Amino acid sequence: MVDDILHDRIEQYLLGNLPPDDCARLENEMAANQQLAEQVALQRLAITGIQRLAARDMRKKFELWDKETDGVSPQYH
Repeated sequence: MVDDILHDRIEQYLLGNLPPDDCARLENEMAANQQLAEQVALQRLAITGIQRLAARDMRKKFELWDKETDGVSPQYH
């Protein structure tokens, strides 16, 4: 349970959703705890990888949609 809470806290920090006071607290904890700093670095890599995969998938979908609608004018009512 504690690991899940820490994981969620780190995720919110990395996504920029952690309140400023909590950010400062976590940054101080990272400065004092190398293991925590490494955990944050690993989670940053994981989140970055997931975001890149999602962006690549979305680009492929847009390319497919573009090909499917090539030459088709939108119908406005």
